[in-house]
Amino acid sequence: PYTFTSHCYAGSPEGAPNQYYVKGTDEYTKYLITKMATQVPMAGRNLTMDRLYTSIPIMEWLWETQDMTAIGTWMSNRKGYPVALKTPGSNKSSEIYYQ
Repeated sequence: PYTFTSHCYAGSPEGAPNQYYVKGTDEYTKYLITKMATQVPMAGRNLTMDRLYTSIPIMEWLWETQDMTAIGTWMSNRKGYPVALKTPGSNKSSEIYYQ
């Protein structure tokens, strides 16, 4: 596989934000996917993400608006993590929980 496109993230601006700055990880993720979709068809694809970008709102947005699925590591201390999966000794996996 080859890199098709890239986007440099340089962090928060020192001064006032300009039109290229997108605040929030979920909003930035949506921005990147929407931008990539203008260059290559994304519908029906599976997106692999690292733990920074993985969240329930992003997964739902991908499925409902982009016709995509995704997989990624999700840290148990992230906002929105299901309480039922935090239970010690729980044998539930995310695959079983979200079916």
